[in-house]
Amino acid sequence: MIQLYLTRLKCLIKNKENITWTFLFPIILSTFFYMAFTNIYSSLDFQSIKIALVDDQDYLYSKEFHQALTTASTSDAEDSIKLFEVIECDRSEAQSLLDDNEIIGYILQGKDMELVVKSSGFNQTIIKSFLESYTQTMSTLQTIGVSQPDSYPQLIEDISNPLKYIEDTSINTTSSDIVLNYYYALLAMATLFGSYWGLNEIINIQSNFSWKGARVNVAPVSKMKLLLCNMMAALTVHFIGILLLIGYLTFVLNVDFGNNFGYVILTCFMSCILGLSFGTMVTAITKNSENFKRSVLSAIVMFSCFLSGLMVVQMKYIVATKVPFMQYINPAHIITDAFYSLYYYDTYERFNMNVSLMIGYTLCFSLITYFAIRRKTHASL
Repeated sequence: MIQLYLTRLKCLIKNKENITWTFLFPIILSTFFYMAFTNIYSSLDFQSIKIALVDDQDYLYSKEFHQALTTASTSDAEDSIKLFEVIECDRSEAQSLLDDNEIIGYILQGKDMELVVKSSGFNQTIIKSFLESYTQTMSTLQTIGVSQPDSYPQLIEDISNPLKYIEDTSINTTSSDIVLNYYYALLAMATLFGSYWGLNEIINIQSNFSWKGARVNVAPVSKMKLLLCNMMAALTVHFIGILLLIGYLTFVLNVDFGNNFGYVILTCFMSCILGLSFGTMVTAITKNSENFKRSVLSAIVMFSCFLSGLMVVQMKYIVATKVPFMQYINPAHIITDAFYSLYYYDTYERFNMNVSLMIGYTLCFSLITYFAIRRKTHASL
């Protein structure tokens, strides 16, 4: 049996088509992902909003308002980004800066606060909200200062140091990164490409599809024993390819898989078995040519990966909300969710559920394959 395994291993290594799709293609695609997503967050970094504060004979701003503008920041952290970048100028210069798109808007502080902008947008809304909040706060201070002048100093201190009743905390130690979902879906696709190895193994023992299969059927060797050896060899080659992909993602592209790397490897191994068994099942139950079987496998695998977020990352969440039962019957979704649960969750309930589904589907596919090929006989070869 060991000799059969080693012989089949040598044959599989020479299969250039499968080696290309299971070894090279995922690595090339992951490289393109890296090139596309490396600087995706740099364009989303918050930049201080450039505004002008008009200071001339008609509009004289208060020092308190100027201080409020210049000290406003995105958070309470010492290294937080300033919310506004303030330019002091007269109205004509401010209008010129606005026309040249060098500022988002300018503020006229007279009896009533006035904001002048060129168009509506996210930054304009932030400025408007800030001005409304400042105006309401100052109005409250003036009202209380008139009615209760003794409490005015304490009120100023309370406003300067507001109490916080809500604190932002994270349920885990990892940061959210939506780009990781693309790599998870890529890994799911790569492991499901093992179905091509499974296809070849069934083709090679069926006499009506290849001369090699005809020879196997007349050889004094159990067809099931030979299939088991061939499947073990295919799993070995396929899993080595996935390990190379994991190594490339981790050490070359610096993709972070979290602190459960051992479980990540286990998930890859189970996914490889799932992909192989899926390929054997589809090949065993379809009656058409080898090219048709391969086309069916490709269509199913790619559609499965599409639903798991390989092309559009939001698709995974659309499926989860619109057709939730698809989460439990889509192999690629189960695999990506296993990686997802390892990275984001501190507990293993969700991971265990996904692994259990993989084991269940693998057994189901294997049983269907067994019953589909065990009774096939031919009148002559």
